Amino acid sequence: GIANELMARGKQVKFAVSSAILKEIKDTWHEGSDYTESRLIDQLCLTEVLIVDDFGAEKISDWVNEKFYQILNERYARRKVTIFTSNEKLCESKYDERIISRLKENCYEVDFPEESVRELLAEQKKAEILKSLRA
Repeated sequence: GIANELMARGKQVKFAVSSAILKEIKDTWHEGSDYTESRLIDQLCLTEVLIVDDFGAEKISDWVNEKFYQILNERYARRKVTIFTSNEKLCESKYDERIISRLKENCYEVDFPEESVRELLAEQKKAEILKSLRA
Protein backbone atom coordinates (compact mmCIF):
# COMPACT_ATOMS: atom_id res chain seq x y z
CA GLY A 1 0.00 0.00 0.00
CA ILE A 2 0.87 3.66 0.21
CA ALA A 3 2.53 3.35 3.63
CA ASN A 4 4.86 0.57 2.48
CA GLU A 5 5.83 2.51 -0.65
CA LEU A 6 6.61 5.63 1.37
CA MET A 7 8.65 3.67 3.93
CA ALA A 8 10.59 2.02 1.10
CA ARG A 9 11.51 5.56 0.02
CA GLY A 10 12.85 6.32 3.50
CA LYS A 11 9.86 8.26 4.83
CA GLN A 12 8.77 8.03 8.47
CA VAL A 13 5.13 6.86 8.35
CA LYS A 14 2.48 6.35 11.03
CA PHE A 15 -0.66 4.48 9.92
CA ALA A 16 -3.66 4.35 12.24
CA VAL A 17 -7.43 3.98 12.10
CA SER A 18 -9.04 7.22 13.32
CA SER A 19 -10.90 5.46 16.15
CA ALA A 20 -7.62 3.86 17.28
CA ILE A 21 -5.99 7.30 17.50
CA LEU A 22 -8.81 8.45 19.77
CA LYS A 23 -8.50 5.30 21.89
CA GLU A 24 -4.73 5.80 22.19
CA ILE A 25 -5.34 9.35 23.43
CA LYS A 26 -7.89 8.15 26.01
CA ASP A 27 -5.53 5.38 27.13
CA THR A 28 -2.98 8.03 28.15
CA TRP A 29 -5.39 9.18 30.86
CA HIS A 30 -4.90 5.96 32.85
CA GLU A 31 -2.44 5.89 35.70
CA GLY A 32 0.71 4.06 34.70
CA SER A 33 0.37 4.93 31.01
CA ASP A 34 3.68 5.00 29.14
CA TYR A 35 2.69 8.26 27.44
CA THR A 36 1.04 11.52 28.33
CA GLU A 37 -1.66 12.87 26.04
CA SER A 38 0.56 15.74 24.93
CA ARG A 39 3.47 13.41 24.15
CA LEU A 40 1.25 11.15 22.03
CA ILE A 41 -0.24 14.11 20.16
CA ASP A 42 3.26 15.52 19.62
CA GLN A 43 4.30 12.20 18.04
CA LEU A 44 1.28 12.29 15.74
CA CYS A 45 2.07 15.90 14.81
CA LEU A 46 5.78 15.35 14.22
CA THR A 47 5.78 12.13 12.19
CA GLU A 48 6.72 12.84 8.59
CA VAL A 49 3.63 11.19 7.06
CA LEU A 50 0.45 10.40 9.00
CA ILE A 51 -2.13 8.12 7.37
CA VAL A 52 -5.53 8.19 9.08
CA ASP A 53 -7.78 5.36 7.95
CA ASP A 54 -11.59 5.35 8.17
CA PHE A 55 -11.72 9.05 9.01
CA GLY A 56 -15.30 9.97 9.92
CA ALA A 57 -16.36 6.47 10.95
CA GLU A 58 -16.16 7.39 14.63
CA LYS A 59 -18.94 9.14 16.56
CA ILE A 60 -18.28 12.87 16.28
CA SER A 61 -18.30 14.92 19.49
CA ASP A 62 -16.81 18.24 20.56
CA TRP A 63 -13.87 16.31 22.06
CA VAL A 64 -13.28 14.36 18.82
CA ASN A 65 -13.43 17.58 16.80
CA GLU A 66 -10.98 19.27 19.17
CA LYS A 67 -8.44 16.43 19.12
CA PHE A 68 -8.46 16.02 15.34
CA TYR A 69 -8.30 19.79 14.84
CA GLN A 70 -5.36 19.99 17.24
CA ILE A 71 -3.50 17.29 15.30
CA LEU A 72 -4.46 18.52 11.83
CA ASN A 73 -3.74 22.18 12.56
CA GLU A 74 -0.32 21.43 14.05
CA ARG A 75 0.58 19.19 11.09
CA TYR A 76 -0.60 21.95 8.75
CA ALA A 77 1.58 24.52 10.53
CA ARG A 78 4.57 22.17 10.29
CA ARG A 79 3.82 21.39 6.62
CA LYS A 80 3.57 17.65 7.28
CA VAL A 81 1.88 15.24 4.87
CA THR A 82 -1.40 13.79 6.14
CA ILE A 83 -3.40 11.23 4.19
CA PHE A 84 -7.00 10.43 5.08
CA THR A 85 -9.14 7.57 3.86
CA SER A 86 -12.88 7.81 4.34
CA ASN A 87 -16.08 6.27 3.06
CA GLU A 88 -17.72 9.69 3.00
CA LYS A 89 -17.14 12.64 0.74
CA LEU A 90 -15.59 15.73 2.29
CA CYS A 91 -18.74 17.76 1.62
CA GLU A 92 -20.75 15.17 3.61
CA SER A 93 -18.42 15.12 6.60
CA LYS A 94 -19.86 15.59 10.08
CA TYR A 95 -16.69 17.25 11.38
CA ASP A 96 -16.42 20.83 12.61
CA GLU A 97 -16.05 23.50 9.91
CA ARG A 98 -12.47 24.27 11.07
CA ILE A 99 -11.45 20.70 10.19
CA ILE A 100 -13.33 20.72 6.89
CA SER A 101 -11.70 24.03 5.98
CA ARG A 102 -8.19 22.69 6.66
CA LEU A 103 -8.92 19.55 4.66
CA LYS A 104 -10.31 21.50 1.69
CA GLU A 105 -7.30 23.80 1.76
CA ASN A 106 -4.72 21.00 1.87
CA CYS A 107 -6.23 17.90 0.32
CA TYR A 108 -6.88 16.35 -3.02
CA GLU A 109 -10.08 14.37 -2.90
CA VAL A 110 -9.84 11.11 -4.82
CA ASP A 111 -13.07 9.24 -5.47
CA PHE A 112 -13.03 5.48 -5.64
CA PRO A 113 -15.70 3.12 -6.96
CA GLU A 114 -18.76 2.74 -4.75
CA GLU A 115 -18.27 -1.02 -4.52
CA SER A 116 -16.62 -2.37 -1.40
CA VAL A 117 -12.96 -3.24 -1.90
CA ARG A 118 -13.14 -5.53 1.14
CA GLU A 119 -15.94 -7.53 -0.48
CA LEU A 120 -14.01 -7.86 -3.73
CA LEU A 121 -10.87 -9.00 -1.88
CA ALA A 122 -12.91 -11.50 0.15
CA GLU A 123 -14.37 -12.95 -3.04
CA GLN A 124 -10.90 -13.24 -4.60
CA LYS A 125 -9.57 -14.95 -1.49
CA LYS A 126 -12.46 -17.43 -1.46
CA ALA A 127 -11.83 -18.24 -5.13
CA GLU A 128 -8.12 -18.82 -4.41
CA ILE A 129 -8.95 -21.15 -1.51
CA LEU A 130 -11.38 -23.15 -3.63
CA LYS A 131 -8.83 -23.36 -6.44
CA SER A 132 -6.14 -24.64 -4.07
CA LEU A 133 -8.52 -27.23 -2.62
CA ARG A 134 -9.34 -28.55 -6.09
CA ALA A 135 -5.67 -28.82 -7.09
